[in-house]
Amino acid sequence: MHKLKEKVLKKTSGGFFGILSVSIRLMGDFTAILFTPNYNMIDDLISELGVGGPGALVFSLGLIISGIVSIPFYISLRNIFRIEEINENLRKTAIVFSGISIITYILLAFFPSDPNNSLIFIMHGVIGLISWVTGAGYLALYSYMTIKYKESSKFQGYFGYCIVGTVILFIFTWVPITEWIMTFSIMAWIIVLSISMIYDKI
Repeated sequence: MHKLKEKVLKKTSGGFFGILSVSIRLMGDFTAILFTPNYNMIDDLISELGVGGPGALVFSLGLIISGIVSIPFYISLRNIFRIEEINENLRKTAIVFSGISIITYILLAFFPSDPNNSLIFIMHGVIGLISWVTGAGYLALYSYMTIKYKESSKFQGYFGYCIVGTVILFIFTWVPITEWIMTFSIMAWIIVLSISMIYDKI
């Protein structure tokens, strides 16, 4: 399995997978919105798209497929920081956080935010919180390493810190529009890094 991943990443930049992952997620979200007439981005949380109706299936598939497709992107991302200047434990912690965040992100599709099923509803909240916290963790660590890595753009690092701020803001406010801003910001971060990875052939 490891050899297969290495072969894929040798032939294709991890950045392509990052862009593809974001594209799939966007298509899933907006298709789900089209199938959910009463949905309002200002008043409704994103997870509500995964409850009931044909839109829920599209939304869930978007989460699963985009999560799986993003894995090569994160595998390639770790290679950017394989330099002596960066503490190995710091790099490994960032990898672990990103792995947990991806796994829980995918799991959200299997535990929709359905208020009629208390157990699944609670599981969705717990899994979502783990995904957000570990997501903020790897964003903070990658941003720190990006700023310290002399050949990397400082913009990417500071942008990552700003996204961490939106994640924290959402966790403490639970405002739907903040969740959308957070989501689009993470997508933008992935796209910016993906373009950089494609340019640098990583």
